[in-house]
Amino acid sequence: MHFLAPSFFALLSLATIILLLYMLKLRRKEVIVPSTLLWEQVIRDVQANAPFQRLRYSLLLLIQLLILTFIITALARPYLSAAATRSDFIAVILDASASMQATDVHPSRFQVAKGIVQKLIRDLSFGDQMMIVQATHKPRVLIAFTSDKGALRSALANATPSDTTTNLKDALLLVMPLITQRKRGEIVIVSDGATERLRSIIAKDIPIRFIRIGRRCDNIGIVAMSVRRGMVNRQLVQVFVGVHNFSDRRKNVTLELYARDYGGAEERGGSAYGRLIAVREMEVPAHKTTAQVFDELEISQGILTAKIDARDDLAVDNVAHAYLTPLRRLKVLLVTQGNAYLERALEVQRGIDAFVTTPEDYNDAERYDVSVFDGFAPPRLPQGGVLLINAICPEVPIELVGTIPITTFMDWDRDHDVTKYVNFTDVSVTNALKIKLQQWDHPIAMGEDNPLIIAGMVRQRRILFFAFDIQRSNLPGRVAFPILMTAAVHWLGQSAQGVEAEQARTGSVVTFTVPSRVGRVNIAKPDGQRVTVNATNRAVYFDQTDKVGIYKASARNFKHEFAVSLLSKDESNIAPREQI
Repeated sequence: MHFLAPSFFALLSLATIILLLYMLKLRRKEVIVPSTLLWEQVIRDVQANAPFQRLRYSLLLLIQLLILTFIITALARPYLSAAATRSDFIAVILDASASMQATDVHPSRFQVAKGIVQKLIRDLSFGDQMMIVQATHKPRVLIAFTSDKGALRSALANATPSDTTTNLKDALLLVMPLITQRKRGEIVIVSDGATERLRSIIAKDIPIRFIRIGRRCDNIGIVAMSVRRGMVNRQLVQVFVGVHNFSDRRKNVTLELYARDYGGAEERGGSAYGRLIAVREMEVPAHKTTAQVFDELEISQGILTAKIDARDDLAVDNVAHAYLTPLRRLKVLLVTQGNAYLERALEVQRGIDAFVTTPEDYNDAERYDVSVFDGFAPPRLPQGGVLLINAICPEVPIELVGTIPITTFMDWDRDHDVTKYVNFTDVSVTNALKIKLQQWDHPIAMGEDNPLIIAGMVRQRRILFFAFDIQRSNLPGRVAFPILMTAAVHWLGQSAQGVEAEQARTGSVVTFTVPSRVGRVNIAKPDGQRVTVNATNRAVYFDQTDKVGIYKASARNFKHEFAVSLLSKDESNIAPREQI
């Protein structure tokens, strides 16, 4: 033991003063009395206070000396010297993705993981420091390196799970440089391991400890959902839903499809998802995907929700949403010298406004969503989609090499939106244009040795080219003709109509436009949290899509909704990994 102020020990001399006070004799006045019988106690006191008499035992004296000793020792500031020890640095990566909400461990994987981190905090030695990083689709530092256990516990208490996928890779890339800078460091990953393999990015000189959470994989979830309008009848909607069974046994579930009008509220006595429009019973084999297609649904716009009534360990993937955008009417121009077949095919189409003009009266200053040129090609391409019928525009790179007296449709692309519903069997044409294919085009219908219908992109416009005169074919008399024209117009007008259904996955960035006078937008998240986002050049970019559900954006004279779903096969596979 050493002392920072040993000079204070000189004060121990004060002990002699205390001793002298006990040894000195008190001076008394002498008095003559007739007898000493009653004065024996006084005589003993006189003897005790005699100068330099042997000191007798006194508890009070001992206490006084001990108090003096303690005071002087404290003033001398004692200390112990020992070899300095190095502190440990622990970087904890806490998985907070959707799979950590699984309830195969009580109360959930995430809560068990938080309990483990609490123990790590409790076990920190004096001088050790810890940081905590929450890993979802992107890492977030909950607290930087500190030895303050109270601050660590407070930061951990504020951690909540999200409905997003897992991205442990970015979390590792964030903390590894911080650990490398310190001589004694360790990375602790608390996760179920539902992520990509990380061995390729882990530095060999960094100790990494993986604490696995979870016991089993009993889950079935919606992993795919798509919504589209019919190519022939745009008023009808088709919904595709894919359900995957991740467990080891066959599962039977009920798939329900709901529809809610845009901006609508919960129906009285009904579901928060709106009205129930379809129900399907599904039997899904173990480790397999089963799909259901709902056809010819009459829905104009609104929120579509698919839901399964599964009793499993993960609830967040039992529901998926999509927002069906309003159907916008297309403005279509037909330029022809007179073609009753084309005029009639456009007139009967739903969802379009058709205008007819002649080549002499054509004005390229007017804007249309789709322009159809029959036997006439403009000198330059107009805005919007363009259908060229038996005509070559100078701005469309098509090389004409001759004509074909007669030919028959031999094959067509059954996956392309324009030709997938059309049957060209026995359709023949005369005086077809013989052309040489260019890099921009894609033949979607072939004759005997020549493309008859070409689709492609030119100058950021969708282009369709018919290498024949419709009136010199038997196509107008077939059922295939109105189907072909309807599909062609709506394929060409897709850029004007926009997306048919808006869907976003959790963790993605959602973009939407606002009126020019709107500068800030309030967004209500599915969990009730409200966020204010600034608009830039009429565009809003929102990246806080960490919850499954419907998000409601509002501003002055503006409202908008968008749907967010998990739809991740990797995240729904909640089987805990042995290693990462």
